[in-house]
Amino acid sequence: MDSPTRKPLGQDFFIVFGVAQVIGVILVILTIVWLVQYNGGFGWTPSTKEFNFHPLFMLLGFIYVGGNALLVYRLLRNEPKPKLKIVHAVLNGLSLIFAIIGLVAAFGSHNNANPPIPNLYTLHSWIGLGTFILFGLQFVAGLVSFLFPGMPGPLRAIILPYHVYGGTAIFALSVVAVISGLNERAIFKLTAKVYGTLPTEAYIMNFIGVVVVLFALTVGYLVTKAEYKRQPRPEEQQLTMQLEETQQ
Repeated sequence: MDSPTRKPLGQDFFIVFGVAQVIGVILVILTIVWLVQYNGGFGWTPSTKEFNFHPLFMLLGFIYVGGNALLVYRLLRNEPKPKLKIVHAVLNGLSLIFAIIGLVAAFGSHNNANPPIPNLYTLHSWIGLGTFILFGLQFVAGLVSFLFPGMPGPLRAIILPYHVYGGTAIFALSVVAVISGLNERAIFKLTAKVYGTLPTEAYIMNFIGVVVVLFALTVGYLVTKAEYKRQPRPEEQQLTMQLEETQQ
C-alpha cells in the first residue's frame, strides 16, 4: 500500500507557496531600497550606515529565511525525515547567523554613535532580544533532540509538539519585533510630527510592515492547514508505537 506521504500536494499549495515567495522577495527588495535610498546604504562606518545592517539582516533571518524554514516539512513532505531535518536545521542556522549580524550592527551603531545611544530600553528591543534568545534556545534544543546526538524515539515524540509550537510562536514574535521596530524607527528618524505628514519614506516603511504581515499570513496558512501537514512514513510510525508502549 502506498504511504500517505506519497500523496502529492495540490495545486493550491503551490499557488500559495509561490505567492509567499513573491511577497518575500518583494519584502527584501523593498527593504534594501529603503535603506539605500533614504538611509545612506551599508557600511561599518559611520554608525548610521552600520545600523542599516540591523533591519536588513533581521528581516532576512527571522522573517524570510525563518518563515521558509517552517515550510520545509510541507514543501518537501515526501522526502525522508533525516533529509528534512538537515535542510530545516541549515535554514534555521542561517537565520541565526543573520540575526547575530543584525544584533551586532544594532549594538555597534548605538555604542559608536556620538553621543552613544542607550541600548535595550524600548519595547521593541525587549521583544527583539527575547525573540533572539528563544530562537537560539529552540535551535540548540532542536539540534540536540532531533539531529545530533538525537534523543531516544519516545522522548523525541514527546518533545516534538512543543518544538513545533515553539517554532511557530517564535516566528509570530519575530513579526511583532519587526513591526514594532519599523514603527520605532519611523518615529525616531522622522519625528512624530514629520511622520504624521506621511512623506515618501514613511509610506515605504509602512508598506514594508504590511508586506511582513502578508508574508506571515501566507506562511501561517501553509503551516497550519491540516491537509498540507506531512504524514509519517511507515518506518517513522515506529516512534509513535514505541511511545504508546511506554505509556501502557
